[in-house]
Amino acid sequence: MEDLRAYEPGSSSGFATTSERYSNQMVARKEKRLPTVEETNVVGMKNDVEAVKGKLLEGAMERVVVAIWGMGGLGKTTLAKKVYNDRDIQNHFCYRAWVYVSQEYNIRELLLGIANCVTTLTDEQKRKNENELGEEVYKCLQGKRNLIVLDDIWNTDVWRGLSSYFPAESNKSRVLITTRREDIVVDAHSDCYKLQLLGEKESWELFLNKVGTRAVLTWPGLEEFKKEIVAKCKGLPLTIVVLGGLLSLKDLTRDSWLKVLKSMDWHLSQGPDSCLGILALSYNDLPSYLKPCFLYCGVFPEDSEIKATKLIRLWVAEGFVQKRGKETLEDVAEDYLYELIQRSMIQVADTRDDGRVKSCRIHDLLRDLAISEAKEEKLFEVAENIDVEVLPTSVRRLISSNISQTNSPHLKNSNIRSLILNRSIDEGDEGGDWLKDNNLGKLTHHLKQLKLNLYFRREFKEGSFRSMAQLTGLQKLKLVTDNFIESEGLSTSTTILFPGLECLYKLHLVGTIRKLPVETTLYPPNLMQLKLLYTKMEEDPMPILGRLPNLRILTLLQDPYVGTEMNCNHEGFLRLEFLQMQELWSLEDLSVEEGAMPNLKTLKIKCCDKMRKFPDGLLQLKKLQRLNLYEVSQELMSEVLETQGEDWNRIRHIITSQVPPPIRGY
Repeated sequence: MEDLRAYEPGSSSGFATTSERYSNQMVARKEKRLPTVEETNVVGMKNDVEAVKGKLLEGAMERVVVAIWGMGGLGKTTLAKKVYNDRDIQNHFCYRAWVYVSQEYNIRELLLGIANCVTTLTDEQKRKNENELGEEVYKCLQGKRNLIVLDDIWNTDVWRGLSSYFPAESNKSRVLITTRREDIVVDAHSDCYKLQLLGEKESWELFLNKVGTRAVLTWPGLEEFKKEIVAKCKGLPLTIVVLGGLLSLKDLTRDSWLKVLKSMDWHLSQGPDSCLGILALSYNDLPSYLKPCFLYCGVFPEDSEIKATKLIRLWVAEGFVQKRGKETLEDVAEDYLYELIQRSMIQVADTRDDGRVKSCRIHDLLRDLAISEAKEEKLFEVAENIDVEVLPTSVRRLISSNISQTNSPHLKNSNIRSLILNRSIDEGDEGGDWLKDNNLGKLTHHLKQLKLNLYFRREFKEGSFRSMAQLTGLQKLKLVTDNFIESEGLSTSTTILFPGLECLYKLHLVGTIRKLPVETTLYPPNLMQLKLLYTKMEEDPMPILGRLPNLRILTLLQDPYVGTEMNCNHEGFLRLEFLQMQELWSLEDLSVEEGAMPNLKTLKIKCCDKMRKFPDGLLQLKKLQRLNLYEVSQELMSEVLETQGEDWNRIRHIITSQVPPPIRGY
């Protein structure tokens, strides 16, 4: 295995000086339409889909549990998704919900996931305990024919913990589970569908689909080659697509492919681990620049859906991405992602309208491989509870649910570059004490990114933010304020804005702010991406934000501003390329002065139902390539669709719309 230390931040392949990095990268991303990556492991599933559909659509009137059962790598999730997205299924069930369970499940989080699929929860509802949240789910599902999918169940207690929150009505509601364990199938009294290994014909067809060529059909000795491929993969779809992905990038010669097959250190055994040999081979075959990117995917929770943009920016922040000509690091990282997808080391979960990958996931068998290899390479540490007093100095990336309180100088001497805390910190919590006692400041000049998935309570005071301002190497920050600024009377400038953080390029703020500081010197000077959610600002933020010199992406979501008018001033937002405005329920008028937003390419307006008029200034934006109008007023849509003129014709050419307007609170 090659030395991964070459990819650490600060190395020759990492970041340049702050000024060089941002001056070089403040260019528009190159225009490229990446090929749509289609799911290939669906060969032979037509009969499976029809069989499972029949179990869901037909049969008893009372609630029935249907189980897709089989070993790892058979495609249980793929089959469940094909059924879940089938048009007949969509038309049959009023409500559908999908949650990934995995081994480290939490009943409350599963209920929250189901609730988010079938209703819109308020902030207060999202904070309810398990029983209260279960009651919300029960009320939403009651009287409605519903389908709940529980993907990848490992524990019999999951169904026992959830079943009481699903109404047992005689309306043909169904629960679909996927699992590797037969005892769970029995315990849930389910109608079982056992997924089988692929036969020789299906295995070969799937392999040809994945490698993307049928030139092999002309090779001499085809039958012998075909038998070797099928024998090594033993009918397991995951191994077939991974091996096919590996060979698809090799020279298209029989000798080249046979060399790969002969090099396998293949020790097949019966059971769910039978494919590990091919998976390990595919990992070892990765080029050196892809290995740390693949291993890093192991930090995400099992079965989680990973935003492609998030993964790309994490790779960049970690220093895994090598500079390539005049391309931005994000573009290079996107190519890395597509190569891993081509090799089937990462799976596509969802795509964007333009064919790009929106989200992805890693199969749990490949995730196990990534974690195992990452431990060997000391790439990251994953632990439920970490005591910083005994934290090895060699740890550079730490993912944990809790860090114990300490004021030890040991933390100051650590080599941590990334710290991800995946839990809520409440009043009196030791993790909260660790944050509030200014320990963050001890990581000065080391920490490159800080992700706090927290609701800050009264214990998290102003001093902690001042300590964060010492993290001069910080590049990404997410803060969920939970109204603490308003309740504590803290000043915005000292609590959420850090003028000294020159490396900070991405900032998410969630919670009440009311008013932004006027002076742009109080903002991170190289801020490129800003997202504001539930901020409830009372003064128009656009004149202030428009003066941020490097802002490229601005997202305003869910009551970010409670006023009726917004104005984008002349020569404001000079570098802005993406603007999203959603759920500005009070906004009536958006004005865009001449010279504002000259580089805007994408504009999304959704659920701004009091806007009755289309902003004339948007007609001047010659670089605008995509305009999404979702759930806006009928008056606005009529103006866009009916007004004549060359500029209006151009707007209609790039528009995507959805009508009629929403009923608020529905």
